[in-house]
Amino acid sequence: MVTIEFPKGWADATRLEQILRSAQAPHDCAEVTFGFCPDSKIMIDAAVRLLALLNQLDACTRRVVLRFDDGATGVMGYLNRMGFVDHLSKGIDVLPDRPTCSGAAAHGGHNAGIVEIAGINHKLRDQGLPTRLTKALTMACGSRPDAGSLGNAAWTIFTELIDNVFSHSQTPLDGYAALQVYARGNIVKVAVSDSGLEIHPRTWVF
Repeated sequence: MVTIEFPKGWADATRLEQILRSAQAPHDCAEVTFGFCPDSKIMIDAAVRLLALLNQLDACTRRVVLRFDDGATGVMGYLNRMGFVDHLSKGIDVLPDRPTCSGAAAHGGHNAGIVEIAGINHKLRDQGLPTRLTKALTMACGSRPDAGSLGNAAWTIFTELIDNVFSHSQTPLDGYAALQVYARGNIVKVAVSDSGLEIHPRTWVF
């Protein structure tokens, strides 16, 4: 059994990799607990990568526990709002309790600066996902003189990347994509992750 604790402060994708490297490799353990203290915070790129990892571990018959010391507030509340819990494998234990209502379902589409976590599913393709990501990105970067060309390039990148998941991932597990605007940091993060052979987790910051 191994416990991976998230420390105080923000965890982005880079920080997540550092946390994982500092602990025993979770794929080598029969039981893995990921714990969030009350002052932990997580950014969307780390959330998408963590979601893919958790579902991988569950698919490999590991026992996986997510522990939120702050209960339904804090990190759990944020993850539920972003659709993380909607895509989390039912076999994963969530402490103290798994949310019964989806924050993403209740509030999805109400914030132009967010594209909630969407599954990239082999059986049910979301044709509108590249467009939703591109629209949110171009709106966030609307004051930039290159917003139009940026949007065109972004749509091409998102479409090709999502197509790659369908064509080459060779796994039954879903991939995931999401976007969030961080107004205080004046940045936009777009994250795409899956569990396949031909793609690695990627994050774009604008």
